Amino acid sequence: MKRTKLISLFLAVLMLLAVFSSGITATAALPFNDTEGHWATEAIEFVVDAGLMNGVGDGSSFAPNMSLTRGMVVTVLYRDNGSPKTDFKGTFLDVKEGQYYAAAAEWAYANGIVNGTGTNEWDEPYFSPDRDITRQELATMFKRYADFKYVDTTKKAADISAYPDVSSVADWANDAVKWAVGVGLITGKGTNGTVTLSPTDKAVRAEFATIIKRFKTTDFDYLHVYSAPKPQSHFTEPVRTLINDADVYVAVDGNDANPGTLAKPLATFEAAKAKVRQLKDSAKDGVVVAFKAGNYGNLNISFDKSDSGTESCPITYCVYGDGDVVFQNGIDLKGSDFKPIDSSDYYLFPEENHSKIRKMNVDGIITADALKRAIVMTDGNLMQSARWPNGTTMNTMVSKYADDALKFPEFLRERLESWHTLDGVTIEGQIIYDFEFSVFPVLTFDKTNLIMTFAMGDKVFPEDDAAYWSSKMHQFCNVSEELDTKYEFYLNADTMCLYVYGDVPADVYSISTGGQFISVGDGYNVGANYLTFDGFTFKYCTETAIRTSHVSKYVNLKNLSIYAVNGRGIHLNGDGCVVEGCEIDLFTGEGIFTFGSNLMVTNNLITNGYSGISASGVKEVSHNEIYNMEDSAIYYSDCPMIIEYNFMENCCMDGSDKGYIYNGASWFQVGGVIRYNVFSAPDGTAGMFIYLDDGLSNQEVYGNLFYGAASNGVRINGGRNNDVYENVFVKTDKHDGTMLSLGAKYVTMFDENGNPTGTLETYHANSLGNKPKPGTDEYKLWEEKWPEALKINTNWADIENDIDCGANPSYNVVINNYSFVGPRSDNHQVDEPYYSKFSTVENNPIFDNEENYLFVNPTLGNYTIIDDVDESKITKVPYIPYEMIGRH
Repeated sequence: MKRTKLISLFLAVLMLLAVFSSGITATAALPFNDTEGHWATEAIEFVVDAGLMNGVGDGSSFAPNMSLTRGMVVTVLYRDNGSPKTDFKGTFLDVKEGQYYAAAAEWAYANGIVNGTGTNEWDEPYFSPDRDITRQELATMFKRYADFKYVDTTKKAADISAYPDVSSVADWANDAVKWAVGVGLITGKGTNGTVTLSPTDKAVRAEFATIIKRFKTTDFDYLHVYSAPKPQSHFTEPVRTLINDADVYVAVDGNDANPGTLAKPLATFEAAKAKVRQLKDSAKDGVVVAFKAGNYGNLNISFDKSDSGTESCPITYCVYGDGDVVFQNGIDLKGSDFKPIDSSDYYLFPEENHSKIRKMNVDGIITADALKRAIVMTDGNLMQSARWPNGTTMNTMVSKYADDALKFPEFLRERLESWHTLDGVTIEGQIIYDFEFSVFPVLTFDKTNLIMTFAMGDKVFPEDDAAYWSSKMHQFCNVSEELDTKYEFYLNADTMCLYVYGDVPADVYSISTGGQFISVGDGYNVGANYLTFDGFTFKYCTETAIRTSHVSKYVNLKNLSIYAVNGRGIHLNGDGCVVEGCEIDLFTGEGIFTFGSNLMVTNNLITNGYSGISASGVKEVSHNEIYNMEDSAIYYSDCPMIIEYNFMENCCMDGSDKGYIYNGASWFQVGGVIRYNVFSAPDGTAGMFIYLDDGLSNQEVYGNLFYGAASNGVRINGGRNNDVYENVFVKTDKHDGTMLSLGAKYVTMFDENGNPTGTLETYHANSLGNKPKPGTDEYKLWEEKWPEALKINTNWADIENDIDCGANPSYNVVINNYSFVGPRSDNHQVDEPYYSKFSTVENNPIFDNEENYLFVNPTLGNYTIIDDVDESKITKVPYIPYEMIGRH
């Protein structure tokens, strides 16, 4: 389908630049001393007005005949794309943070527009930002940018064989040159009456400006490349101004002997807490402690009942001024301080790796115990502990020997016997049906019999150990002999050294040295109440960063930044507590774990971890953005609960028996509402989007967008009274939008006549006892809101006729869902017709070709349904408030 390109949206140019000899009269005066009368004046004016190119030097000249560098080109493309926020990752060896093209180079590499100009022996790329760019290099770069902008570059390729220098075009630039000529963006370069491609000539700024203008005013064909709409975030960072009326001030250059005024601030959190204890009894409307920006070093502080505020006099710890208030339970190490290993280390590593390993002694920096739990980063990227296997699974390689032991096959003997030390070695991964990431320290290894024992904690292997170990991520970690891959590290508590593989590419490494930053509440008996922590940054932690006890009340965690945690980011127990506006990145547990009552989780950004939010006792999980989780984005329980306006992408990357949003194993956990969320799996995923598992009942799912190839959009696995309606499913052609199934946990099997041959598993049968008792207030509430749930029985003898028999997935309603898929006959299915006998699955239209293209603009992620949708196929057009989704 052809789309007219909007000037404000698209650039993506072509390539080989035509030099135009005809004069062009400028429409307005330019502020440059070298453009008057120049043939490219109009194009220069165009790019300057668009904010894409500027003057050079002091700004008085444009330098139209100056050659272009690679750094200049990516900077212009980056500006044309809106200069999106881009984290500096040090991708290129010759691009340093702070250089004018640094963000542009990172962005261009991440989006496939540049690949670099070569690598060192460790496969680390160079960018060559100051190198002049040739016309064919420019053609290739902008062809990739056009592809990034969804221009259909497969059409209109020209025959360039007539150009006399066609043989000079490199093979890697051939397609770009053909496309550029074919769509009329270039006509060649005239020299002495001969038109040539001149692919190896250097491009100049005037030519670049002309090409940009021509491209941005050309009508192209665009591809239907769908993606989920990204959040239109209205979240703004808090403005940190001076707090003139704080009761206590703290600054890095303060002194704990000071009175804590603005002029004479304290220096530590501990001193501020002690000062609050003195002030709070006489305070009328609260106590505010304000921290000035700076790095305060380590923190491990607890708050108990004596640190509490009250409803009329709350206690607030916050920040002011420019910059961040940082607490760092870790240290930064200079890459230059790493040294080659010597003969004292050789016994730890295979001989062939000796020349590739560097080390740093961290004795005196970190304790041996903390070293075993430490995490290591390099230039902001989390490194991996030396592991075997690399990026694969070992579940087929082991068998159960005892509840705390595994036996390995004979063909692995040579590898396992080569491991010199097991000190600090762990086996890590997701055990199926265990639903949490497990870390088991290795205890002993019988090399003769190939039997290894582990510290299993409270976990035991079930009888079916083969299924129990089925996973993607069973790996041995911190094995010195397996330090063989770039960005791996190994920690040895005997030598107290940190070892890394390869030349040390980073300017800075970071290692966590300490544990928890803040704990609120004293054990299980005494809580700390009415406390707010607002605006702090916490970096590097060997365990959960922030923890509140279950008896704490009204503890607010706001606008916190938590980075690089070997555990949970926030563990929130209590009543009436809030997590709001926090950013949590790089963690190995849950980003936010809650358990309590009347809790709120809203407006948080959670990225790169094991599981996003585990919500119990929460009233509302809303406006969160969750990216790149190994497990679920949101696990919820203890309904009723509302989950709304969240954006989730690339979750459930490890394992299939989960969902982006997951809950299960109860008929009576009623009242969950999942609405107005966007689920995105652009590259496919093993998990489902919404998984109502093992009898979960009385849930309502509506107004959501499901984009991508999850195994199911919504799966109702044996539950009852679930309503799934008015959702939009996009690009689900390989899988089912909604799957209604019996749920294997409920009836062990049916015979050929559909009669049950087994009974409910014990824990499900016992859950019938969770129904409220007649005459209670809770029973009256259920009688009003969920009367069907009160009728569930164990009448297995008449299962085929009794709608209220617990083995039947009864009263489910799947209606008015809208699917845009590839060709298939059905997108809202049941395992067998029998299973939907007592449920309703109807009026779920499916559109499977371009003629039924019913979205406003899916190329730009807008899946709003067009106004003139065929209402004969849809009873009610689904409503999804995209403008509300994401952080606000």
